[in-house]
Amino acid sequence: MPKYLTNIFKNIFPCFKYGTDAGPLIRASPKKYAAHLTIMDCNILKNITFEEMSNPPYNKVNTPNVDAFKDQHNFVTNWAVSEILSFQLAENRAKLISFFIKLAVELHKMNNVNSLVAVLVALRTIAIHRLTQTWDLVPKVLKKKFENMCHLIESDFNMTDLRRLQDEMKTHCLPYIAQYQSDVIKVEENLKKFPRGEEEKAKLRHNQMLEIFLPIEKCQKSNYGCLKMSSHE
Repeated sequence: MPKYLTNIFKNIFPCFKYGTDAGPLIRASPKKYAAHLTIMDCNILKNITFEEMSNPPYNKVNTPNVDAFKDQHNFVTNWAVSEILSFQLAENRAKLISFFIKLAVELHKMNNVNSLVAVLVALRTIAIHRLTQTWDLVPKVLKKKFENMCHLIESDFNMTDLRRLQDEMKTHCLPYIAQYQSDVIKVEENLKKFPRGEEEKAKLRHNQMLEIFLPIEKCQKSNYGCLKMSSHE
């Protein structure tokens, strides 16, 4: 895990201990954790530039803000998995899973798709999904809520359900950046087959990249000023 993200989590969440005692997390407020994650995501997203997004991820170009946004997404996934597995008893693991389902619900309410997907992916990893005895102890109402959100990460290659969700979010939204990177890759692949000259190809590429960046630019205007980085409960 990136060290700077570990330090950020420790500073924001006094009870946060990556991969160790998860006891305090069971008693924590999912809503406050969601608020903290959302503010962190929002602050990183606002720094992403058109130049960064218009470079396909396989190019070795310096894209610090895109990398930071993806790092945080991956960190949240690994954090959730590690915290759940830090308990040996199925009863305690079930409480942790319940916490993360509640966290996902709150992230959904806050339109934080980036961290929402990260939590859902964590709960669907083989290491967590195979804990059948643990899942049997998770309240049915929470399992139902989780199942109702899983279609977002089980949809087709084009991430149709995820795109639809973000399109329906009329106000602020923190997107899942990987889907836009997949769009950038598609543009690059299609341009290889484009028969016109390099100048016309460059113009077409620029216009298509602008179309990809437009929804991200809209999301960068999201205002989460109502959320406060208060001390954690």
